[in-house]
Amino acid sequence: MVYCGRPSTSCNNCRLKKRRCDKVSPECGQCQRTGQKCPGYRDLTSLTFRDESSRVIDKARSKDAKRAARAAERSSTRSASPQSLPDLPARAATMTPELHSVSDDGLFDIDDLQLACLGFQDAFGMDGASLSSMQPDTPVSMPRSTCDETFPLVAQSPTMSFDAMFHDGLEGREGGMSGVDLENTTSGCHGKDEQLSVDRPFSLPLDMIGLNYFLAHYVVRQSHPASGFLDYTFPILARENGHELLEGAILAVGFAGLAHTMRQSDLMSRSIMMYTRTMKHINLALADPVAARRDSTIVTVLVLALYEFGRSSLQDWTHHIQGAATLLALRGKGQFSTPVGAQIFSDVFSFLLTNCLLTGSPIPSGLRMLRIEALKTISSSDVQWVASSAVIELVDLYQQLAPNGYNLVSQGSLPTSTFDFAPDLPRLATLPVESAERYLSQALEIDHRLECRFAECAPEWQYTVMQGKSLDTAFAHGDGYHLYPDICVANVWNTMRAARILANHAIGHLLLRGASIDSNWFFSNQYADRLQQVTKTIGSIRNDMIASIPQLVGHVNSFNQQGQITVKGSTPGGSDSGIDMNDASSTSSSTSGTSPYHFEGINYSGLAISGYFASWTLLIVGCLHNLGDDTRAWTVNQLRHVSSQSGLAQADEFAHCIEANQLRPPLS
Repeated sequence: MVYCGRPSTSCNNCRLKKRRCDKVSPECGQCQRTGQKCPGYRDLTSLTFRDESSRVIDKARSKDAKRAARAAERSSTRSASPQSLPDLPARAATMTPELHSVSDDGLFDIDDLQLACLGFQDAFGMDGASLSSMQPDTPVSMPRSTCDETFPLVAQSPTMSFDAMFHDGLEGREGGMSGVDLENTTSGCHGKDEQLSVDRPFSLPLDMIGLNYFLAHYVVRQSHPASGFLDYTFPILARENGHELLEGAILAVGFAGLAHTMRQSDLMSRSIMMYTRTMKHINLALADPVAARRDSTIVTVLVLALYEFGRSSLQDWTHHIQGAATLLALRGKGQFSTPVGAQIFSDVFSFLLTNCLLTGSPIPSGLRMLRIEALKTISSSDVQWVASSAVIELVDLYQQLAPNGYNLVSQGSLPTSTFDFAPDLPRLATLPVESAERYLSQALEIDHRLECRFAECAPEWQYTVMQGKSLDTAFAHGDGYHLYPDICVANVWNTMRAARILANHAIGHLLLRGASIDSNWFFSNQYADRLQQVTKTIGSIRNDMIASIPQLVGHVNSFNQQGQITVKGSTPGGSDSGIDMNDASSTSSSTSGTSPYHFEGINYSGLAISGYFASWTLLIVGCLHNLGDDTRAWTVNQLRHVSSQSGLAQADEFAHCIEANQLRPPLS
């Protein structure tokens, strides 16, 4: 494949005018200055590969025509001057080129293939073996040929023996070959006692298969309004030197997923080998100030965190997230100069928020300042920004109420109890009513802000409420389920819901604490009604989180809702706002259906990363009080489905904690 140069990231207008584009979203400044309508920017991932289908089809048809012409010529020659059948050895020798040559009779010539186009550079010089080179117990492995000649592969029944296939191939030739001694046809082999075997079929290298698995299961394409997840993987691999780090991390995750899917221990061994090598090289990169600031370095750490989540190592997951946060601070303001850098900051920061919610630790001050710099690339009214800001404020509030923090899940050296938090009872018992009132006002304001902002979000952020029992109870729990434009939109909504649950838990805790200190303060302010409302609100938010799970775990897919949706006018009972859709005649597609949200040519469903998001959502649901037995059992089943489907072992650990009733919300 010839190198055609790096594709331009400018908008179409700037490329036609050959002017410098500032690449500002959603419209570039050049188009705004000239009054033109900016057509937007191309998806560079769609330019990575070219569609050669038409050329290959034309080439195949041309060869078919030539082959038919040669056959007609031979037929006319035989009919004009028939000849007697020569002796058997000569006959076998003359037909060998025709029988053994795929290039003459096959659909394509192997020499015409540009194998370099299919190769994925082996990270750290790894052996680029294909799936056919696996261990003998590998289902897809095939024996190597013991002969210098090869036979064309034809479609046969899996139970047909090779001898039968060989006889059929000979008898189907002109003139027939009955009575041929098979040993005479193997004269080119190393020994007549050696059995004939078929060469391995053409297959992709393991690196390519591992890369494809990662992209298909962990990458979510950027689509308005959501920013996607790891959508910048291809640009980083294409433009940066030293991206072997990222390749190694991707292959470690990809091989682990393949090992789980195909039940092959040798693939898991390759995954561990790639992880070990990547860790060795990442430590060397962190010692280099230039390499440590590269996009590929911090994305590698983020991918390694996903690897740790997949093998149920939450402590190592936390270490990787903390390391990525340190790299964010090291990269400074310069990371916001490119869209890729800004998106990397957003993804890493979202993982950091999850870690802070898990441990009750506040966001470092340096990252808070960097986050303010991110306002240059995003509006402060953006729902994703509003949700993350609320989480930061709530973590700070919980730090005031519980200075020692908390641990939702035990991590390695921590005690075996899954929930090891014990409130600072002496300090809380002496909490002045004035302080409780101040904290209460702060929690109420955060909850009200989130409810109002998400109630009036733009239509592209809204979801569809599928009412009725259109899904089996094993898939959906309650009266219906939600459909979101994509899983990243669903994750933003669940981030908001988690924040509201934390806010309402703080409200209830402060009301009870204040009532124990001064009952007159509690009843004079009519806080009894407020306490009941907190319980109802938490229950409603929990139901909304549960309704988002069927799509996140792959039971249903998003689909084109044009002409079928109506916007809800109100949200009774403290429920989220969304789009209401009666489920009388419309049922969502199954996981085997085609989703409209995919990359060109390949369906990048992001099933593993959506399972990752679902695991944390289900963990929060499992922490709540008054969780019924049926809801608890359904939550456990969904987590185990995630573990079985995507190979995320940490989800199974979460399921065990919820099933054993070992979780409690903070401040409980």
